[in-house]
Amino acid sequence: MKVAQVLAVALICLHFRMGFGLSNYTFPSGFKFGAATASYTVEGAWNEDGKGASIWDNITHAFPSVIADGLNGDVAIDEYHRYTEDIPLFADIGLDFYKFSFSWPRILPQGTIDNINQKGLDYYDNLINLIISQGLEPQAVAFNFDIPWELEKVGGFTNDSTVQHFVDYTDLLFKTFGDRVKFWVTVNEGHAFCKLIVDDILSRVITQNLGFKEYQCAHNVIKAHAAAYRNYEQNYKASQQGKVGMAYSIYWYLPASNSQADQDAAVRARTFVFEWFAHPILKGDYPQVLIDQVGNLSQQEGRNVSRLPQFTAAEIANIKGSYDFVGVNAFRTFFATDRSNQNLTPSLQNDIRVTETTNASLDLSSVYISSPQTFRDSIIFASDYCDGCEIILTEHGFNTRNETLNDTARINFMQTYMDEVLIAINEDDINITAYTMWSAIDFFYFNFGETAKLGLIHVDFTSSNLTRTPKRSSEYYKNIIQTRSLTQFQV
Repeated sequence: MKVAQVLAVALICLHFRMGFGLSNYTFPSGFKFGAATASYTVEGAWNEDGKGASIWDNITHAFPSVIADGLNGDVAIDEYHRYTEDIPLFADIGLDFYKFSFSWPRILPQGTIDNINQKGLDYYDNLINLIISQGLEPQAVAFNFDIPWELEKVGGFTNDSTVQHFVDYTDLLFKTFGDRVKFWVTVNEGHAFCKLIVDDILSRVITQNLGFKEYQCAHNVIKAHAAAYRNYEQNYKASQQGKVGMAYSIYWYLPASNSQADQDAAVRARTFVFEWFAHPILKGDYPQVLIDQVGNLSQQEGRNVSRLPQFTAAEIANIKGSYDFVGVNAFRTFFATDRSNQNLTPSLQNDIRVTETTNASLDLSSVYISSPQTFRDSIIFASDYCDGCEIILTEHGFNTRNETLNDTARINFMQTYMDEVLIAINEDDINITAYTMWSAIDFFYFNFGETAKLGLIHVDFTSSNLTRTPKRSSEYYKNIIQTRSLTQFQV
């Protein structure tokens, strides 16, 4: 093992508190606990009551081979028909809030404001009212990967016109539901959407314009977020008193050796995930590392213009500061080895010029490979990036493919990683105000299909009625919420 890896392992082990006991900190009185799902992963009813098709409907129907089990979300866990069964289950855990996402094509079947589906609005109206009646706060994500297929057919977020369509869509959400919803995520994990769809899925089955499409997608996602934020700020904030922000992916990278090249590679890799989206919103314009890397590669390819689009001065000014909080989804950690000397075809992943690896020094029990220390490092990094702003842990969870109702591995995960949240609050002075368990219930998880198990509540996909059963981890989470502590529960 190389020197840098040895040091990284030592630091990880030093902070891996499972073997040394948990801290004695407790969560502050105002700290909120919640759990989340996403519309495509739970709702089903893919073509009922006027809903239009989404990109995921098209992908799973046209290219089932890119889904781990070849299945689709046509039914998912049938939340569209069973939400009255599930919201009380979530409430029984004692959650402060339930975070769900709207299905854009359920509300606007073609993606545009000229065709509003009233039955879609009615569904979410009833859902929100039930959430509130059960004593939970509704928190909403406007866009979680399921762009209407009618928009995607003409380029989706690579088409500049989608920015205005998104503004129209979110304006309808604010106008219709903002009297009750006070916490809004405009876009969940723009990095994951623009990379997952283009690089990781569609490029396997159809030709993609890699090295261009990912950046154009991100460019318009960022502009769409800022435009939606400014609309809320100008037209709704004073009367509705809500908060609006984006939820960012953060992957943490450690250098694979003590070489300067690998250290630079780790910084560069982090830039291509979190900072790609966060820098324009938190600081203004793209980070210089990203500008230089894509610009230099474009020049080497004989291009006169960088493959990375440029914001105008007016756009930079409008985008900068378009947030009330920073949402952090910190799931993954890798070791980074530099590949700068390799001649690779253009794509987002290849542009980073990094080889990503893992080893036993990281927590390999979850599909989301990480470590407690690098999880906390990610939170600290986000907080420093926004000068100590409010941090919301908008998604964090344990993803396994095989588990029982007595899910002790998830409980161990929750103990260890949530202790790092306590340490970040009490020792690092990070302004973390909420933790969101990903997820509230097992579901159809995008390209993982039904193989990934993340929920506090088990769903039996083999039963005709998709039987729900709370897992032991839901009891543990309930205990945390009640005691505001991690230590008063026997695994």
